Amino acid sequence: MVSQTVRGMVFDMDGTLTQPAIDFVGMRQALGMPTGDVLTLLEQLPEDQRRRANAIIATFEGDAADRMELAPGARALVEHLKARAIPHAILTRNVQATIDVLCGMLGSSFDPCVDRSFTPPKPQPDALLHILDVWGMRP
Repeated sequence: MVSQTVRGMVFDMDGTLTQPAIDFVGMRQALGMPTGDVLTLLEQLPEDQRRRANAIIATFEGDAADRMELAPGARALVEHLKARAIPHAILTRNVQATIDVLCGMLGSSFDPCVDRSFTPPKPQPDALLHILDVWGMRP
């Protein structure tokens, strides 16, 4: 039997540490982007359209942050990791303000918190490699 030790844990937010709250269908309808990766599509828009689209997204994300609820066991898990000095990070396509709401709800912080401003965004591996680098770990 091989014994493995958890050396660090990286969390997403929606549906992982939090109950899903954002209305992705409504957001996509409001943006006129029924399919495709929203962040990639945003980058292809002219600046004025991108600003309007980001304002729409911010409204949906703000509404979701107001309704945010922790997933069952999230607080206990984070407290367990803190008590054992196990590094834990967030890797999300949310914005930092939403991460801040989560950290306030948990009464804890994550290091690092990687939001969608990191490029390239997930699912590209660069953000995970960045987290490992911050932790001084190798993949």
